[in-house]
Amino acid sequence: MNYGDIPKTVLAAMRQAAEDGWGDEEDLIKDAVATEVDAYRALQVFDFGAAVSVKKEILKHVNDLTDSWEERLSLAEDEIAAFKELQELSEDDLPKKLVAEANHIVWRFW
Repeated sequence: MNYGDIPKTVLAAMRQAAEDGWGDEEDLIKDAVATEVDAYRALQVFDFGAAVSVKKEILKHVNDLTDSWEERLSLAEDEIAAFKELQELSEDDLPKKLVAEANHIVWRFW
């Protein structure tokens, strides 16, 4: 598989993590690296949709949580889905106090 588009430091970290997890099982290491590369590539072109205005914050948040690109992609998908749900809420959907508290909690982390 061609990994020329993956920064060398990122690829080296993927390889090291795979070796740490799979020891000398080269086939498993290759599979783990391929999975991480696929997730890395997917995250690079990921459509943040309505959450594009907070893309930088979402990426920082998921990067701070895990070193795994597969997990980062999954977490980003979850964050974007949650952002979309929050954006679709109207004040009529929830009591005003609850909306204010939720907004305070969400934006406190970003």
